Amino acid sequence: MVSIQHRNLLTHTYDLEGARRVHARLTDYLEFIQAIFTALRSMTLADLQPEDRRICGLVLDEATRCMAGHRAFSLYLVGSRATGEAWPSSDFDFVIDAGEALPGRIINPMRESLELLPVGYGIDLVDWNQCSDQFRELAGPQRVALTS
Repeated sequence: MVSIQHRNLLTHTYDLEGARRVHARLTDYLEFIQAIFTALRSMTLADLQPEDRRICGLVLDEATRCMAGHRAFSLYLVGSRATGEAWPSSDFDFVIDAGEALPGRIINPMRESLELLPVGYGIDLVDWNQCSDQFRELAGPQRVALTS
């Protein structure tokens, strides 16, 4: 037992061994929660709901059509759809990585064509090579690859 005097001059007595047991349990619980979040961030295309996979396929097909004759690219789903935390009305957020920033004459028409897909959801497209470091830190670990 330890007695600690507080600034209001009251003395509180604490059971150090009990506090250590509680701390150990909380530490174990925190590790468990972190493991869950890591698993959620490690989703693959196969882990997505069938409708989400269908929409990802449409987006990949359209991106492939728009990038034909330009350069190789990788496409990723990010955001709440990629982590499994999406609401039914959540939009779809995608990241494209072509190794270097895509010029506006390529990415802007691609964004417009993705917005016109008849999927009933908003579709956003971000160029990985033009986004902020903060976005990369947030989105990087949770990306779901649509291309190999």
